[in-house]
Amino acid sequence: MFTGIMPWLRTSVMFIVITGILVIGFQIGTLFDDRIRHILGYLGTFAMLFGQMYYMRKKFPQLARLGTLKVWLERHEFLAIFGTFLIVVHAGDGTPPRGMALLTFILMLVTAISGALGSFIHKQILKEKSEMRARLKSQGLDAAAIEDEMYAVSFTEEAFRNWKKVHMPITMAFFTMLLLHMFSMIFFGGLLDRA
Repeated sequence: MFTGIMPWLRTSVMFIVITGILVIGFQIGTLFDDRIRHILGYLGTFAMLFGQMYYMRKKFPQLARLGTLKVWLERHEFLAIFGTFLIVVHAGDGTPPRGMALLTFILMLVTAISGALGSFIHKQILKEKSEMRARLKSQGLDAAAIEDEMYAVSFTEEAFRNWKKVHMPITMAFFTMLLLHMFSMIFFGGLLDRA
């Protein structure tokens, strides 16, 4: 499982990209005033929430006319990265977040890292299954024998199922804290003003 150097190279690149998003986002954030950064925070939140439509598409096959699961997974990943970047810019006012904002920010980063890890696991599973299916076909096995052999790689799918058991509660905790953060900022500071 996960053999070779390429998966680990991709993981390293992923963490470099996440670090780049943080550093660049914080630097860009200092270029804007509070009002613009708050608007970017709302846009980032909307992007992340819209990305959750992937789960609706999975749950309701009737939504197939809106795109395949693969397309929605790609949208989910893109919107999560884009939304995270916008929220990092939102937080980049030159001072570190504190209190509820800091907790929300940390949960966002944990969710992003968890999501990136899940994406890595998912892509590895697809790659392994594709390679195994091609190898078994080239050996002349019939469809039933191939499916029997494919069942043997289900342990990698178990890793993905276990990942989902962790990622989903983290994501829910993040969105709960995000909504609490937004409510408290709006209630105590106004829609676009800093509290």
